[in-house]
Amino acid sequence: MKPILFVACEKVIIAEQTHALSLITVMTGADVHSVNPRETTEMPANAIIPMSWAVLAMWKPSQQDVGESFVQRLEVRWPNGDQFVVAAQPFSQADDKPHPVYANVIGFPSGQAGDVTIRLWLEHNGARITEEFEYFIKVTHESRPVTASTT
Repeated sequence: MKPILFVACEKVIIAEQTHALSLITVMTGADVHSVNPRETTEMPANAIIPMSWAVLAMWKPSQQDVGESFVQRLEVRWPNGDQFVVAAQPFSQADDKPHPVYANVIGFPSGQAGDVTIRLWLEHNGARITEEFEYFIKVTHESRPVTASTT
């Protein structure tokens, strides 16, 4: 198995009849803005944006992979390296066509500026069979002071 696509996005849609794949809003960065009435207020390091997003990998099988079962392993880590999400997704490779495997993640780690790291690899019969692949989403913070408005 070889990865031919590895991406984070807001949503993955797979058409029921044709199995056509659509990705909505590929994620490469997140500008997190907080409205701080006091300059000394900082965002909590464990702040999470309440949103759903997805990580997708597309695996290209070899002839030997057809009929075999695999487990896709996924880790999402905060910029400081702490673990945010871990997932294991078993799947079977029924034919020689590329196979999409995706995970929906609830909540986005936004409290720390820096790279949110997504790691992905494949296992077969309990052993890792691919290298570890990485994807990064750059989180930046910006404070916006509250300003009075006139109406």
